[in-house]
Amino acid sequence: MSLFIIWATVAFNGEATNLEYKGGIFKTEERCIEYLTIKEGYVLETLNEHINKKYPGGKLLMLACGARSNFKKYNGLDRTT
Repeated sequence: MSLFIIWATVAFNGEATNLEYKGGIFKTEERCIEYLTIKEGYVLETLNEHINKKYPGGKLLMLACGARSNFKKYNGLDRTT
């Protein structure tokens, strides 16, 4: 079983970059979606602040929940039993 994170895809300098939102790690996709739904305004506000600082002129393309194991940097690190 994998843990779930909120992630975003940002377009910057002609490339798409995936970012992990540091709002939390969730045991189920449903909990992740619930958090994202309830806190959507806060998540978007803080995410846009980060984009403006780190990726000036960047554009948010997608915001979603997904299995943390789908990201290479976490490959094999978050398996729960």
